[in-house]
Amino acid sequence: MIDDANSEFRSCRWLLQHYLGEENEDHACVLLAELYWANYNIAKALQNEMEESEITDDGHVVFAEKPLLLIQTLSHSKKMASYELNKLSISTALN
Repeated sequence: MIDDANSEFRSCRWLLQHYLGEENEDHACVLLAELYWANYNIAKALQNEMEESEITDDGHVVFAEKPLLLIQTLSHSKKMASYELNKLSISTALN
């Protein structure tokens, strides 16, 4: 999940730079900025939790409730922004 967020973070940064140079693309820029922000914060929250959480005897990481809710909320925001971008024929997927 961290790798996905970092990868999408980089592609959003490139797309955001591209669309900021275009005229009449404000809606796309807002959605890309939201996606950029969500990916950055998902990666940051996951990294912080991995550093601070304990690993169980069977190798699982147990997350606290608050960070887990944050990651879920950011993931939902990311999904909705991606959906709106797809309606504009903009994809953040790397080929």
